[in-house]
Amino acid sequence: MGKIKIINIKNDEILATGERFLDVEFEIRKGNNLLATHKLGFPVDTTEEDIEKELLKYLGTYESDQTNIIANKEENTKNEGINKVIENLKGKELTK
Repeated sequence: MGKIKIINIKNDEILATGERFLDVEFEIRKGNNLLATHKLGFPVDTTEEDIEKELLKYLGTYESDQTNIIANKEENTKNEGINKVIENLKGKELTK
């Protein structure tokens, strides 16, 4: 199970519109290992609890995506083997 560590949060502004927002920078870690660093923006009136909920939701999505990437990689490796068998056998003539 991963965890999120908020490393920076600041009241920032979109230059084009002047709209203010909370810029939250955080790390995704597993144990002591840094897996990724991300930033999310939140409206300035977002509560602390809502930011925490959103970051935990983000963590869940991140972990799910990583699980899918691993599963897809395994499936792709399996498919490469299947494709090789198909390629090797297609059109092959066998005699006894």
